[in-house]
Amino acid sequence: MMDKIVVTAADIEKLLAWRDEHNDLVRSMPVSLREVEIQIVESGISIKCFRSDKKLKLYLDSPARKLGHVVFAPLGNGLWKKKVSTLPADCNPAETEQGALTVYGSLMALMTYGAVGIRGEKSAASTKAPAKRIGSTKPHTASTTYIIHSAGKQLTVVPRGHHASPACSFTVRGHFRHYKSGKTVWIAEYRKGTGRSRGKTYKIGGNLG
Repeated sequence: MMDKIVVTAADIEKLLAWRDEHNDLVRSMPVSLREVEIQIVESGISIKCFRSDKKLKLYLDSPARKLGHVVFAPLGNGLWKKKVSTLPADCNPAETEQGALTVYGSLMALMTYGAVGIRGEKSAASTKAPAKRIGSTKPHTASTTYIIHSAGKQLTVVPRGHHASPACSFTVRGHFRHYKSGKTVWIAEYRKGTGRSRGKTYKIGGNLG
């Protein structure tokens, strides 16, 4: 079964910001997953991605109809060249093709190198891109659904239902807080270091570009 990555408009903004800071990692063309379906929540767009050594096929569907597919081939310099496209003229094919490719390439790089963002604001240009990680060729017996997890400036792709605490956060147990005025308040358990009191699922959607 095919793994899925569920994303929303808020996720895409964060993803593209991460891409802009780590262009060399995106252009290393890592293959985190050879087959994956990217689902964009707000628009309902689905992008089924099939990656081999010599080509990348993207099949795009909308809630109303199948849009078609586009095939890219790597040029060897971190860029892709479009070989085939069956997208109809009424879906703005040039922009849609580039948007789908950008989201796919950025997600694969984030899955492979996402931990790089944890170590601070070092320029990606000043460090050599890690060696490519090739996705497993073992057949899947069950699919995994991934989401984008955000904690401060740290961005990662994690399985949905992932409960591990981010490296920079910890859980504060429920406790009473006593004030000088004599007032006593119960503080419920919360997670510190994430910038929010409860976990939130981010999604990518809206326009692909």
